[in-house]
Amino acid sequence: MPKKIFYFLPILLLSGYLVLTLVLFKFGPVIFHIENAFVFWGLMFLYLAGFVLGYVVAYVNKQPYLNYYSPVPLASDVSIRVFYVMLLLSFISSIVSFSSIGLSNLLDPGFLFRSIMNGVVNPGEQYLDKISRVQDGASQNKLLNIVLFFIAFSKVLVIPATIYFWSRIGVFLRSIALLITFLPVMWGIYNGTNKPIFDFFIYYAASLGVYFAHSYSSFGRYNFSKMKFFLIIILLSGLGAFYFFGNAMQHRGGGFENIEQASNLNDIRVTENYKYTKGFSDYTYVWFTSYLVQGYYGFSLALDQKFESTFGFGNSAFLSRQAEWLTGIDIASRTYQRKVNKWWGESSRWHSLYSYFANDVHFIGVPIICFFISYYLAVIWFDVVNRSSFYAALLLPLFALLIVFIPANNQVFGFLETLSAFSFGSIFWLLNRSKPRRLSYRVLFRLPQAKAY
Repeated sequence: MPKKIFYFLPILLLSGYLVLTLVLFKFGPVIFHIENAFVFWGLMFLYLAGFVLGYVVAYVNKQPYLNYYSPVPLASDVSIRVFYVMLLLSFISSIVSFSSIGLSNLLDPGFLFRSIMNGVVNPGEQYLDKISRVQDGASQNKLLNIVLFFIAFSKVLVIPATIYFWSRIGVFLRSIALLITFLPVMWGIYNGTNKPIFDFFIYYAASLGVYFAHSYSSFGRYNFSKMKFFLIIILLSGLGAFYFFGNAMQHRGGGFENIEQASNLNDIRVTENYKYTKGFSDYTYVWFTSYLVQGYYGFSLALDQKFESTFGFGNSAFLSRQAEWLTGIDIASRTYQRKVNKWWGESSRWHSLYSYFANDVHFIGVPIICFFISYYLAVIWFDVVNRSSFYAALLLPLFALLIVFIPANNQVFGFLETLSAFSFGSIFWLLNRSKPRRLSYRVLFRLPQAKAY
């Protein structure tokens, strides 16, 4: 495969995925009526164009420097102590997350085992218990949030780091690393929620994809054999995530009438082909499709609402809460999500990444945000392919998460752990970008660039 294709791989995947979700939104098993169809589809085109343009501009700017360095395996030039510290912080962060259930329960293996098994068998009950704890304020400790922000990045970045350091660590450390990366999944099962399981799948799948793409573009081979264990993990976690999702929806979501009644405008209906289905796979497919693309419907409702800027805080539910805590100003009241809450739940439904950024810059300003996101994605990807940058490779699974959730919400910047990971990951990358790299012999001896194959 020509190496130039690898330079454009992220934007090809991003564009293909967004087109697929829009096709599902328009022609999938759940039909959403949108009032301003012309404006809606026009904006979808502009946002996709913004992503593509940002990536192309980055490529044009960076093209003279591509193929400039000799490749090395990912993490081969990074101290193993970086991985040790990341594992320790990730473990501490995960244990702190579990602390909301009480210290005595946390130290009781029997309680944890029973709760996790109950999360598998009866996720609806565990989910209601989680909601009760949140409403009681068990998860609202501001000081704890501040501490977590400075260490929570490790819970996310430890997964790609485990992939990239895998060949440099022994069996014991591999086992510890796998257990630590699995702790958030256990927490998700305990709470009866799907998200940590899908996050686990996305992070590991994206990290493996980065490893294979870098290996092939740098050395001409994918090295699948070195990662057979993780390929099995990805397969099992993917199947497990979809099974748990379907099982959880059966307990929490109920019948398809709940999909149709999600909006009190009667704008949603399940097609006749699927409405009376009894099979688990069809049931899961309908609910998953609704879950994946419903944010576009929330976006369409917001198009009729008045714009009130949220000054850079409205794109993130986490940041808006912190701004309100510090200033006393109710930022959320100015958001599109709050304004459509009487038809479409502000926090119980998806609204798409686009409408969250529109809180700050209006819908017409969102293509600029798309441009810069894509530009940054391209720069990070080029640094992986061209300079074998370990820290750039750590950021790519976060971009994968952001892209997957574009139809839903601002997943990366909207929550403490992912915002922490993106912020500190970017800082680590910037601090290490100035480190000297071994130049390609073609540059050293002023030879013409080899054909990129």
